[in-house]
Amino acid sequence: MSLIEDLERRGWTRWPTFAEDPFFEELVTLRSWLTSEFTRMVNDAHMNASTATGQYGFTADGDEGEGDVREIRSHLVWNQTLPDGHPLSESMPLFYGAHHLSGIMSGFAQKCERLAELLDLFTLEYFEKLEAELGLEFGKIAGNIAMGERLLRFQWYPPISDGEVEEFMLPVHGKVIPVAGIRKDNGQVQVRVSPHRDTGHWTWQVGATDAQLRFWDDHTEQPASPPVGNFILGNVGDFLELELPGFRSPVHWVDMDENSRNTPRVSISYFVHARPSVSTLGRPAGARLYDRLLELGYAAHDERQSAIELLDRGDWTDAELVRRTLHWEEDNGFTAPGFASGLSRYFEQAVMGSLPSRRRRESVPPLRDFFSGETRST
Repeated sequence: MSLIEDLERRGWTRWPTFAEDPFFEELVTLRSWLTSEFTRMVNDAHMNASTATGQYGFTADGDEGEGDVREIRSHLVWNQTLPDGHPLSESMPLFYGAHHLSGIMSGFAQKCERLAELLDLFTLEYFEKLEAELGLEFGKIAGNIAMGERLLRFQWYPPISDGEVEEFMLPVHGKVIPVAGIRKDNGQVQVRVSPHRDTGHWTWQVGATDAQLRFWDDHTEQPASPPVGNFILGNVGDFLELELPGFRSPVHWVDMDENSRNTPRVSISYFVHARPSVSTLGRPAGARLYDRLLELGYAAHDERQSAIELLDRGDWTDAELVRRTLHWEEDNGFTAPGFASGLSRYFEQAVMGSLPSRRRRESVPPLRDFFSGETRST
């Protein structure tokens, strides 16, 4: 399949990480180290089903435990941050997150930052390739997600030892999804990860310790099981579907079986958002994000209001922020740590004080040229 066919047909894609390439070798090494270190942290904290944070997954009844479906997990989030003085740094911690994971976790944070740089590099070139296939101008997608918020999320799910695994039909987003789970004594259904779609533009499923991830196939109206092995999986988010309606933001979840239920599950996901000031269908991406976070119960009304007030300011239009960021990159000679590229790749200063303009594709060399000799299996 072409990149377009992947995302129109099913809304997700996969890419092998077993190629003899230093880039993927480093990515796999970092993924393995971070998975092991996160697991060690969980074990040192003596985490189990009763001491986990007890968060609830998204269901048709809402989030944070309002429905009859429960998932138990604990997670650690590494947020992309920005240097002091960067034009976008004023938005922290509403966007991008505050500087954190210091002290005894600084080594972990450094490895997170490097993994994020690799994933950002791959993401930007993926979307540059997709733009070319779609016949869009250079940077139409990649230029909007460049320097956007990034989150690397580590998730731990405890073993589920009691009860029998059975299939439950769960309504979500107008579909009825068969999900493996266990009915608890109180009548609740416990699942690994309940069916949901991702908020934002794009998600990389970087890795997991089981092979139970499922995507709903709208064509066959059946679950689809991604391949196991050395792959990373990417899927469309709701906001990218809004911008490119031919692409699908797929419903996905995690099943269980008698083997996987008895062992903890660890996964790593990388979430890609556009810059908060980028207009998506006439509304700043950051405002749309906070609308969704408020709906899900992940943000308070005053947080949403603060985000809206910031994005409504005249000096916080995307064109103005791009202009100021281009000056910052020219003065500092580098992009922000954790990002593979700054905005200078996609925009250039215009003359006589007018707004920045997009660069032309032929004037910009490939970031890494992942796609010159595709070996991806469909």
